[in-house]
Amino acid sequence: MSRLLLPLFLAGSALASPAAAAPSRVPPFAQRLASAAQRPAPALADALVRLGSASLDQRQSARWDYVRAALAVGRVPEALGALDTMLLDEPDIALVAAFALLRGQALATLHRSAEALSALSLPQLLADPEGCAWRARALAEARAAAPLGAQLACAIPALNTRRPIDRLPFVLPAADLATDSARPDLALLWLGAVPARDPGAQLARARAYLARNQLEMAKTHFAAAASARDPAIRAAAQLGTIQAGLAARTLAPADAAKRLDALAFSWRGDRSEDGALWARWALARATDDPAAALKAGATLIRYRPIGPRLPGLIQQVQAILADLLSATSRLPLTESAGLYWDYRDCSPGGSDGDALVIRLADRLQDAGLYARAADLLDHQLRERALDLAQGPLSVRVATLHILAGHPDKALAALRDTNSTIFPATMLHDRQRTEAVALHQLGRASEAMAVLENVPGGPGLLAEFLWHDHDWTGFAAITGASLPGGTNAPARASLGALGQAMILRQAIALGMTNQEAKLAALRARYAETFAALPTAAAFDQLTRPATTIDPAKFTAAMAAIPAISPAGAIADLLEAAPPAKKG
Repeated sequence: MSRLLLPLFLAGSALASPAAAAPSRVPPFAQRLASAAQRPAPALADALVRLGSASLDQRQSARWDYVRAALAVGRVPEALGALDTMLLDEPDIALVAAFALLRGQALATLHRSAEALSALSLPQLLADPEGCAWRARALAEARAAAPLGAQLACAIPALNTRRPIDRLPFVLPAADLATDSARPDLALLWLGAVPARDPGAQLARARAYLARNQLEMAKTHFAAAASARDPAIRAAAQLGTIQAGLAARTLAPADAAKRLDALAFSWRGDRSEDGALWARWALARATDDPAAALKAGATLIRYRPIGPRLPGLIQQVQAILADLLSATSRLPLTESAGLYWDYRDCSPGGSDGDALVIRLADRLQDAGLYARAADLLDHQLRERALDLAQGPLSVRVATLHILAGHPDKALAALRDTNSTIFPATMLHDRQRTEAVALHQLGRASEAMAVLENVPGGPGLLAEFLWHDHDWTGFAAITGASLPGGTNAPARASLGALGQAMILRQAIALGMTNQEAKLAALRARYAETFAALPTAAAFDQLTRPATTIDPAKFTAAMAAIPAISPAGAIADLLEAAPPAKKG
């Protein structure tokens, strides 16, 4: 009979009886189950035939026979499906010990330990050897060591009725749990009840001997288990061989590291992968290999269920990451930055994590790696910074993008964070930086619009014109903001900034052949500059064109103070790559 037809039978279809197609409640079977449980299990083929032709009052009985037949040949999912169908039609049947025992057996076989323990919790089954055997199997797979011993003691009569090979599914999980619970002697005692040559039993014995530090015995049994057909047993034996070699100091740490890495790469998803990762973590810590420790620890945190050890492991991994990213790290800076991207999900949260990123960005900026620093802080800006914290961070990110030659990214960083209402001072900082990005992109009219109501905007606009060699525009905007003339207070207050503004104005007037305005500038400031270090420069830059000494003029250009009304923004323009127009 096709498996595809089986769900129809389990749902209650009786193909031999047209009247059975109408929905109807099956007669109670729970009271008759005790006697039915004593019948020998039929052959699977016979059970299927009976199931397909059962009338309504025979349906539960036919399902029960099918369950026992399916379990006898290892068709556990099908058996569990039939049991669940019986339960849907008759919920009270869950209170019958024979039903609960078979359902617990099916669930435990399918490694659904919690459900199996629930099904096997009927009072009638608590002292039943068969119930104890299946509870012990479920407890061992659930890693519940405390109640396991009592259940195994109760299960001895049921286990003694089985062949040694049939005891393996019950004894092996219990032995492994005993070894992991620091009771390898008990594990070896239980393993005496199963075939010595079984690969799973050899693996369990090897683990117990390793826990007892009987390393040669452990190696022998691991070697035997390594020839198993089951790849899971082979992987576990490979791990145990590495662990035994390290414990016996017959395997060099470097070789062990390579073998553990290969095992963790090739084998995924069970205790062998967990063991390989923990062993790699311990080996990396012991050999002072923080990068390898970080990799193993992060993999455990991300992908493996490690239970109560998680908080401690997270703290250690975060400490390793912080150390590798610090200025005293042995790693090159570019490798440190790459390390952060690989493991940023393991970095500390809150202010500690923010400080870690800021310190790394500072190092990248100091080294001139502006694009790397910008990308690092851009992620911080978009993923972690909130509300007002985005203000100064957005300015720094935009500044780094400009320094890296990417004003388009600078503009995006600012405009993608403009939903927050920033204080005026912070808003003006963002607008000045935005204007620089627009200028770098050749969008002069937009830059002027952004600076319209920004304090210091005219000075920044003048800086743009100066860099663009727009002498006419520069002379027009700067002429109205020049400092005072020949009076004594004006001379005393004319610092480096005032001198730079006047000297730049002289250059702009000279470049545009505005001789009359240049002469007026000379007359206005000649006495003031006479006592200043830049007197010679002023003299050359304001002379009539026909009297200029080219050599002295070049020296005068170099003597202009490197200062601008635009302040730090002017420094940004000086440091940024040439503007890309378009």
